[in-house]
Amino acid sequence: MPEPVLSVRDLRAGYGTREILKKVSVDVAPGEIRVVLGGSGSGKSTFLRNVLGLETPWSGEVRVLGENLAAGGHAADRARNHLGVLFQQGALVTSLTVGQNVMLPLVLDGIRPDGAAEEIARARLSRVRLSHAWGLYPGELSGGMRKRAALARALVREPRILFCDEPSAGLDPLTSKELDELLLELRDTLGLSIVLVTHELDSIRALAEKVLYLHLGEVLFDGPFQDALDHGPARIRDFFARRLDPADAILSSSWEILT
Repeated sequence: MPEPVLSVRDLRAGYGTREILKKVSVDVAPGEIRVVLGGSGSGKSTFLRNVLGLETPWSGEVRVLGENLAAGGHAADRARNHLGVLFQQGALVTSLTVGQNVMLPLVLDGIRPDGAAEEIARARLSRVRLSHAWGLYPGELSGGMRKRAALARALVREPRILFCDEPSAGLDPLTSKELDELLLELRDTLGLSIVLVTHELDSIRALAEKVLYLHLGEVLFDGPFQDALDHGPARIRDFFARRLDPADAILSSSWEILT
C-alpha cells in the first residue's frame, strides 16, 4: 500500500472548553477522493480548519506527505505548500482581476507578477477552461466561473492535496455537474488527492471513493462509499435518504454555531 498523502491521528480540537473533535483519525491515499460528511454540528468545519492548520489542535497529529503540520517552522511550511484550498464562496478579491487573483499566492511567495507568476497562473486558468477571463473582475463572472477561478488559484502552487469546502454551494445542477467533472479531470491529470466537504448528494455520488462520516465530533464511518450505502450504520443511510431524527436535529442545532 502506498504511503498516505494525509494522515490524521487522534485529532482533538474545540473552542474554549468545548470539545468538538474527539480523537478523529483518517488516512488519505495518493489520488483518492475522500468526502467528509455529517449533519450540522458534526465537526466537519472544525476538522477542515485543523487539518489545514488554520486552527491549532488540542492534541493529535496531522501529517502531510510525512511532514508534521503542528511542528512549526520549515516542516509546517513545507507541509502547507502541498495543500490547496477551494473555499465555499471562492474568496476572490473583488478589487483584483481574475489573473491577479490567481497570481496572488505566487506574488506573496515573492514571485514577480510580470514573469513566472503570470505564466503559471495562465496555465492554471487554461486547466479550468477560463483563459478568456484573465482581465475580468470577479463581479463580471457567473457563479460557476468564480468557482473555477478560485479553483485555478487553489492549484497555482501545484499542491498534492486539494481541499474543497462545499464547492457546489449556490450553483445550479448543470453547473455543479460540470464542476464535479472538472474535479475528476484534475485529479486524473494532475495526480491530486481531493478532500471534499459537501452535503450535495449528486456530487457525493459522482465523486466519492471513500467517506469519512462524522457525528458529534466522532468518526461514525470510515471506508468506501458503496460500503457506506450498503452496510453503513442506519444514521448514514438516513443521511443519504435525507432523513434526520428530530432529537438529532435539536442536538445538532446547539453545535452548529461552534462547528
